[in-house]
Amino acid sequence: ETLTWDARLNALWPEVVTLADERGLGDSLLAAQQAWLGYRDANCAHVAATAATQGGEAAWAEQACLSDMTAERVIDFRVLLAG
Repeated sequence: ETLTWDARLNALWPEVVTLADERGLGDSLLAAQQAWLGYRDANCAHVAATAATQGGEAAWAEQACLSDMTAERVIDFRVLLAG
């Protein structure tokens, strides 16, 4: 499922960049996306570590977190593009 949401995010990215560039916001969008990716990855690593200390499946928890957070980002981008 994570790969599906990643593919959707990557498919929307050119449209989001175009919109941001038209508004003079391309650089800030790129900085925000890079920061979001770092946050997503760090947050999901933390979720996995927490699951592992509580007897849960770390890999599953991390993948579920990555999928959920990426899905939320896709929705954010769709709302942005819908205007």
